[in-house]
Amino acid sequence: MRFTASSLLVLTLGGSTLASAASFIPSLTCLKVKDIVEGIDTTPYMEKAINRVCGAGCQPKVTDYEAMRRLAIPYIQSEADRMGTSNLVPYYVNLMDAAYKLSVNKCGLDKLPGGDLCSSPEQLQSFAKCLQSNGWRLLLANLGDILPLLSAESCQKELEYASNLDPIEEAAFAFLDQYVQEEC
Repeated sequence: MRFTASSLLVLTLGGSTLASAASFIPSLTCLKVKDIVEGIDTTPYMEKAINRVCGAGCQPKVTDYEAMRRLAIPYIQSEADRMGTSNLVPYYVNLMDAAYKLSVNKCGLDKLPGGDLCSSPEQLQSFAKCLQSNGWRLLLANLGDILPLLSAESCQKELEYASNLDPIEEAAFAFLDQYVQEEC
């Protein structure tokens, strides 16, 4: 029996509907975005985030996700506006929720001592690498909830956005600063 690339993709999509899976073929641009994300050295970003949040005396817990989520949504909106994909915010939020679930269920985020995100910087670094290396699997497993993020047009905008990490870093740390102000 001979399998085509698209039939193998349909077989691996599991959780999505057959209709959306059968019509889905990721553009090469989406694969470039994937390569950029997977190629980011997360270590310096995680070190800065840990220093910023934990150094301020915060003790965020894995179970504090809803508070973090509430604060993150305006930043997602702002970055989507900057990217020209503001119509996709609900899908970015779905992706964030799925990433949280993956981080707990597969990457062991819930195994941190006392659920304290500041308790083990090494484990937090390991969690970030796990999440990063499972990003494509995350997308495919949640295809029904995020499909518009993977259109050729969306991926082109996401590629342009991901090609310069400085504004992304600035927005991420502004989010963390707000988290420290409001939650610690």
